[in-house]
Amino acid sequence: MQLETEQGRLFEQGDRGKILLGNNFLDTDDFEKKFRLGKIVKINGEEFEIQGFLKPAVNSQLNGMVFMMFEDVEELYNIENEYS
Repeated sequence: MQLETEQGRLFEQGDRGKILLGNNFLDTDDFEKKFRLGKIVKINGEEFEIQGFLKPAVNSQLNGMVFMMFEDVEELYNIENEYS
């Protein structure tokens, strides 16, 4: 699967505390505030910076997903060493 950004950039090695959002987050009214590049959002009480928005995907599920680095997922959900 080839992911491309409409705004911002994809992850690079060493990126931590950043998220990529599916395209649906660009124009949604489902949340109190609009999502924009560089904005901080809280997930499970931890702050993450919006690094990019993906281009619209054929797979509609990708358009509503939040992506983060594996190390952040491990720490956020306390699942270190459970997956490799």
